[in-house]
Amino acid sequence: MPVSALSTTTIIGDFGLPVGTVARIRCHLVANPDAGKKTGRSMAPYMLAVSVINDRRLDSPLMVDFKVSSQSQSSIPIFQSPLQFSQAEVAGTKTKPSIEAGKQIARQWLGRQIDCLAYETGAFAGHPRYTKELAPRTMTASQGFHFHRYIVLIDRSDW
Repeated sequence: MPVSALSTTTIIGDFGLPVGTVARIRCHLVANPDAGKKTGRSMAPYMLAVSVINDRRLDSPLMVDFKVSSQSQSSIPIFQSPLQFSQAEVAGTKTKPSIEAGKQIARQWLGRQIDCLAYETGAFAGHPRYTKELAPRTMTASQGFHFHRYIVLIDRSDW
């Protein structure tokens, strides 16, 4: 399939809806057991476990990578890494963010139910094959070239 066809093709995501469709979800923040590993679905320290999509309870939680829309950061103050939690906490102060402080803040959110509006999206990510041989100085940790799926949280939702 040519890449140009992605704009005109309906792609169904993990939610069972066309990618880009806003859905009401119920989820909670979880520690990612694959954090930092190149073999897992996500290298991020935290993921979301989605248990309900548009009033449909899932048989088992769907583990998803996520981002919070920049316009929603104040109403949905969760992040993918401890440093981001810490940076948000100390924003506007002279306190320096730290990973340890972020871990403490994140613990308050782990397991807490979050009801929000979200949509699925994605992007190609990682390093293409042979990057290490062709450009060894540019190589960083990577899961290899792949399509990275994630959800974007856009607002809190009252159920």
